[in-house]
Amino acid sequence: MILVNAWVIHRDPKLWEAPEEFRPERFLDTAMVTVTAPLLPFGLGRRRCPGEGMAIRLMGLTLAALLQCFDWDVDQCGAVDMTEGVGLSMPMAKPLAAICRPREFVKSVLSAST
Repeated sequence: MILVNAWVIHRDPKLWEAPEEFRPERFLDTAMVTVTAPLLPFGLGRRRCPGEGMAIRLMGLTLAALLQCFDWDVDQCGAVDMTEGVGLSMPMAKPLAAICRPREFVKSVLSAST
């Protein structure tokens, strides 16, 4: 398990100008958002996003609904290229292209309800 001290990252004077001041406009500069930028999506402490809990729960439910209700096919290329790209979260070098089709039980439920 890795624990990140986000409080220290958000208040590091080497990374931020006036780190103790609340300045959301500092994230409007696209040059600031780089691989080494200490950006945490929901923030921490007093600046924490109030919708974080709901967002985390909805992501799981959304993913489960997509997996349950659709059949997924990889694009015509056949195999998925898992080569790593450059970035903080190790993105894929070539984005995944997939095609979804509603599953049969979803079609029968939708036709029965109309």
